[in-house]
Amino acid sequence: MPNEEDLSSSLSENRPDGDPQIPDEILENIPDCAKEAVGYPEGAMGAFLAVILDGYIEVRERELEYIEEHLGVEVFDDANIIAEELDELPLSLHRPIGLLALPMLRTLSKEDYLKLRRTAAALIRSEAKSDAALEYEIFDQVVHSLDLSFGLNTASGGEYSSAAEIARQLRQAGSCLAYAGGSDPAGAFEIFGRRLGLDDAILPEEEISETAFGAALDEIARAVPSLRERVLGALHGCAVSNGGSGEKGAKLLAAAAAALHTLLPDWDGESVLRGEDEDV
Repeated sequence: MPNEEDLSSSLSENRPDGDPQIPDEILENIPDCAKEAVGYPEGAMGAFLAVILDGYIEVRERELEYIEEHLGVEVFDDANIIAEELDELPLSLHRPIGLLALPMLRTLSKEDYLKLRRTAAALIRSEAKSDAALEYEIFDQVVHSLDLSFGLNTASGGEYSSAAEIARQLRQAGSCLAYAGGSDPAGAFEIFGRRLGLDDAILPEEEISETAFGAALDEIARAVPSLRERVLGALHGCAVSNGGSGEKGAKLLAAAAAALHTLLPDWDGESVLRGEDEDV
């Protein structure tokens, strides 16, 4: 079985169409159900989602229910079957499966891709995946490639992969949403920081403005896709922590989604993924 270093080296060479070449010695270790699934649209969707599902069964069950609700039983079935097979195999096989799904995923209608993207973003954005580096890597590579194929991603992206690298801009953006969201800005900002692993305190109100908010978002937009997804989720949690985002908060969230080249998701559905209805 190839180790992680061998796998990384093997996947570094690209095919003419831009997708990394999967060596035969890796392909032979991928479960047959995954290799068969990537040959048709629902199966490719299921294969991609299977490799970003949580390792904990309780969390995974909620994620699979979410997949069934938003993408249907066929995608659910394939994701479930592949995920169960992968439980007995090394994590090093997850990324190749995600890459194998790319060609068929490019054949989806734009509407179906948007549904898939929203679902994948909800899975990767949920708090349960705050330390899931491999899942983030797979999400970034697959979604970034597909966004380009479907003409969705006009941001350069990829310059920042951690919240710490853009902590100053995140503090500005989070502070702006916190003041827009209700009567407890400090508490709202604390939720924002917790979701991104930041320890900074909220900025004084006189130091925030919509102009500064926009400038911060422009820099955050240069982050990898999964970090941008997490930031939007943290901004939302910050804005609604006092019971509702209000008109100003909703306006700022819409602006953030546009600036970060992300899709506004089903927030209520994401609370189900976290197994709670609070701090959505």
